[in-house]
Amino acid sequence: GLQMKEVMRNWALKVISLSLLFSFSCFKHQEHEVVAPEWPRYKLGGVVVDSFIKNPVDSCIVTIATAVAIYGSMRATAMTDSGGIFVIDSVLPGAYSVTVERKDYFTFTGRLMMEHRDMLDYRIPLLRISDAPNLVVSTSSFDITVRVGGGVHRTVIISNAGDGISLIWGLSESPPVGWLDENPTKGVVSPHQGQTVDLHFYASSSMAPGVYKTNLIIESNDPYRPIMSIPVEFKVMKVEHPF
Repeated sequence: GLQMKEVMRNWALKVISLSLLFSFSCFKHQEHEVVAPEWPRYKLGGVVVDSFIKNPVDSCIVTIATAVAIYGSMRATAMTDSGGIFVIDSVLPGAYSVTVERKDYFTFTGRLMMEHRDMLDYRIPLLRISDAPNLVVSTSSFDITVRVGGGVHRTVIISNAGDGISLIWGLSESPPVGWLDENPTKGVVSPHQGQTVDLHFYASSSMAPGVYKTNLIIESNDPYRPIMSIPVEFKVMKVEHPF
């Protein structure tokens, strides 16, 4: 009986050992079978054109970088060919920031979304520095003095010193005041041309003597100075009555 028990015990140990060995082998086999998921990849293509003459621009460095990751982050760069065309392969889905750089041009910055499409065609306008509108104003400030009930006229000339694109401008007061009128308050100026704005300062009989201030704000499509401020100081003097 003892001999039989010893045989059974040895047999049970062998079975357990074989089971553990088999389980471990399966685990190792499954471990080698685990692979990372294959994220979808897309292709980004496009063309860079001169925003003024509309011709393609070569030798531009186009860079994309992940802004909002969906499956992962990436950064890639391409250069435009003689036709202004660029292609970036294997782009992960997600939101990207885009920059386009080239000598003698303003750097372009933008955003794009790569998702659920195999190919995205992207048209990018690039502005040559020499073609940009260039705002020039004939005066940097106004200092006006009148007596109560009186008024004066002044002018300011808004010019475009650029070579290519027309200057588009608009004029406003900050803060708005009742003692100053401007005409016109918006316009379009061709390269190397100017436009005159008439200013009418008037101190009504109800205005108290004192110093009043505002700023003439000129907003334009000048990429260097999209906003220009002209300080205005308006001194109102009391009327002197002879005895």
